[in-house]
Amino acid sequence: MYKSIQIFRDNVHENTHLKTLLKGWTATIELHSRDTDEFFHFFYENSSVTPTTQGKATDDTNKIMIAGNKDTLNDIFEGKKKLNRTTNTSELHVTASNLDTIKFDALHQIIWENNADSKSI
Repeated sequence: MYKSIQIFRDNVHENTHLKTLLKGWTATIELHSRDTDEFFHFFYENSSVTPTTQGKATDDTNKIMIAGNKDTLNDIFEGKKKLNRTTNTSELHVTASNLDTIKFDALHQIIWENNADSKSI
């Protein structure tokens, strides 16, 4: 999953629109791969994504928990599947405040808006 998150991170850092749209927003993003029972987390702050760390996040500030199987999580962070805030299915479950969910959805949609191969889940 490190590779997928690095792809996501690179795209966030290259996108200038995020600097104004999400100015001042910080979030802790925790990923849980249900099939491997692995946890990863990173932070979004100052319009950038921090390096990914394996394990559960200890900071619950604006926490967004995304749980799914490893392939689904990889597809989301590589832009192959679109994250949709209303998606809470057996394939993917997102837990966060409404505001944080909307902001993370916006971030995801903006960086992958030109990816014609993305499919909604």
